[in-house]
Amino acid sequence: MDAWASKGAPDHVWMEDIFPRMASLKRTFAALTHCDPDELAITTNISIALATIASCLDFSGERKRVILSELDFPTDGHAWLAQERRGAELVWLRSDDGLTIPLEAYDAAIDERTAVVMVNRVLYRSSAIIDAKMICAMARERGALSFVDDYHGIGIVPLDLHELGCDLYTAGTLKWLLGGPGMVFLYARRELLPTLEPAVTGWFATREPFSFDNQHLEYHPTARRLEHGTPPAPVFFIAQGGLDVICEVTPERIRERQGELTDHVIAWADEAGLQVRTPRDRSARGGVVNVGVGPDAEKICHALLDRDVCTDYRGDGLRVSPHWSRRSGARVRPSGYNRTQVRGRVHVSELRSAIESLRAEVLPEMPDARAEEDFSELQRASELLEVERLRRLADLERRRVFERDGHLSVAAWLVSRFRVAWGAARDQVRVARALQEMPQTRRALDEGDVSMSGVRVLVDARDADPELFGKAERQLVDAARIHSVRDLRRVAAFWRQQVERERAADGEEKLRERRRLHASVSFLGMVRVDGDLDPDTGETLMTALGAVIDAESHGRSGEDDRTPAQRRADALGEICRQWLDRGDRPSVAGERPHVTVTVASDALRDASAAGEFDHAGPVDPEVARRIACDASVTRVVLSGRSEPLDVGRKTPVIPPAMRRAVIVRDRHCRFPGCDRPHTWCDAHHVVHWADGGPTAMPNLLLLCRRHHRMVHERGGFRLEMLDGRPVFRRADGSLLEQRPPP
Repeated sequence: MDAWASKGAPDHVWMEDIFPRMASLKRTFAALTHCDPDELAITTNISIALATIASCLDFSGERKRVILSELDFPTDGHAWLAQERRGAELVWLRSDDGLTIPLEAYDAAIDERTAVVMVNRVLYRSSAIIDAKMICAMARERGALSFVDDYHGIGIVPLDLHELGCDLYTAGTLKWLLGGPGMVFLYARRELLPTLEPAVTGWFATREPFSFDNQHLEYHPTARRLEHGTPPAPVFFIAQGGLDVICEVTPERIRERQGELTDHVIAWADEAGLQVRTPRDRSARGGVVNVGVGPDAEKICHALLDRDVCTDYRGDGLRVSPHWSRRSGARVRPSGYNRTQVRGRVHVSELRSAIESLRAEVLPEMPDARAEEDFSELQRASELLEVERLRRLADLERRRVFERDGHLSVAAWLVSRFRVAWGAARDQVRVARALQEMPQTRRALDEGDVSMSGVRVLVDARDADPELFGKAERQLVDAARIHSVRDLRRVAAFWRQQVERERAADGEEKLRERRRLHASVSFLGMVRVDGDLDPDTGETLMTALGAVIDAESHGRSGEDDRTPAQRRADALGEICRQWLDRGDRPSVAGERPHVTVTVASDALRDASAAGEFDHAGPVDPEVARRIACDASVTRVVLSGRSEPLDVGRKTPVIPPAMRRAVIVRDRHCRFPGCDRPHTWCDAHHVVHWADGGPTAMPNLLLLCRRHHRMVHERGGFRLEMLDGRPVFRRADGSLLEQRPPP
């Protein structure tokens, strides 16, 4: 429509938009079914495709029989019944169980009088899969044509047309190809094409349709000879979208997912005591489950539709088609019929399957709009899923299931069973308990008005006084709807302070009693720090951090590429290091507190193995070398069983007098452009002492801890002493020029 509106002349639209789209559709479908694009024609429906092929055949000779089954789709029968006036004889194969047709029936029916064997690869009523490959081989062996109707199989059961070995094949885009009605592909084996001259034809089937020669009929050499008049162009653009989705996901993965969903439907039917009229073997069925419900099938179908459960009915059975692209719980109507959205019990295994489907998507190939839309949906879904997880956690605590394994609390059960950190486990239990008493908060979260981050702020506020929070919940939830999380924290803080002041005169002390600080080792040796400080301590921390960051900003050279959070983390580390470096520190267990790293002497020499911190665990070899560069060293001799045999005295790598001399000489960090004071610096060995470098003035240089780290990093700056002066080089070997501090 946009092309017609913008380009005006229809000829331009056909040549520049519609014909290229038809070619694209053939290429896409050919790739999906493993055939050649010029073996494909496009028409409007299966009835026209059947009539076109039937009009190519001569039923006046000995071969006049058409083999069909009573389980084939009705239009197959109608199209071939119309050929009886031309001499065709129809042979109907009967089903013993109403589910399928045995191969033996085809074997007995196909003979030298057979012209065409009609095969529905997936039966529309029972969804049973027929061994079409074997039947096509039987037909070919006995000189008959094989014609496969795959309307109910394509897109849900993988297909290789050349391997299938059929002569003719047709399938539409309405059902599992997600393309809607009005378009059908018709395949003819390349070797067969020259013999097909249909009486049902049109100008698009000719070699030169735009010659406008109405007095001669010359068929196109490719499968286009099986096409007709002007095609319904708009449906091509819809069909292309559906085919692109199928090709992206792949029929193999769709087949696996659909098998899981139909397994669930069969299980539900069994639980309800209903008859299943579809093969139970996943490999023997397509995407539909036929459930016998009795003579009121039509009424049941409409009643289910009123409840957003979309099925269809055939006779006394419901056809249930849980579509692989639907997400559980979504109130969505299908774009075509025979796709069912079941809004009943949700199996948790479906969540895992949906996640696997998402993980398999090729993100770089996804359009920006879809990527953003998908992320929004995932963000919303993840928060709803978290709320449901917390609801179930509270229920498990109520049931006290943790006691079966000897745990004293549900938090301990979380830590042991799922390897959750203690702090996280306690917080999850706290939030889970609180949400059970916060109905308006849960409602706002369900409606998407409040995020989980906002909910946690409200839970923290509730901890101050659950009873008063219940009275103020509506107002606080309204604040959460309109404020950012940062501003909401301020609102909640003012509310908590007001509560404390109203509850007692000593509200400030009660506030102080809530102070806490957690520091724990997390994944990959990172140390997680979180907590709540009373206003006095918090202000002290903020002032100290600000002072360090401000001092660093005056002493830094070039742009600071660290984030604000990284600058605060580095500042906290500097504050702690300077306290540990003070000479008046109190002794603990007979010595002043210090950072300890244990590392094998050989590994320290060649950086071949990690060391280990007392608290944070394994440490990178280069980090161990940097710390050892200016440290006190204790020699420990171990036996083969890692048992200590001898422990030497702790010896400073750099004697105090020599360190003082280095400070007097260098005064501050010697990295070009840096003037951080010596109190922020380490004495760096230019040639590491573990590598044989001397602990002597010519081999020592003051470097602030940040630049010390950069020099020790792999691929970082290189340092050497030339004529008693430090020379710094970049990783590529280029010289870093000396520049005065700012």
